[in-house]
Amino acid sequence: MDKPISPPTDAKLDNEVQLLLRDIEKEAIPERLMELALKLQEALAAARYSDDGEATHDR
Repeated sequence: MDKPISPPTDAKLDNEVQLLLRDIEKEAIPERLMELALKLQEALAAARYSDDGEATHDR
């Protein structure tokens, strides 16, 4: 009979996440994408505040 497949251990997942993050950090980010990401970040930050300056609550 085949040996049952066990779920990955935390250590294995941590290692996989670290490898993915390292690969992501190596990727070049096109300048236009960075500009759009910054604009989105600014818009999201602005949307968190009402006209009177109070922070809105997250849903």
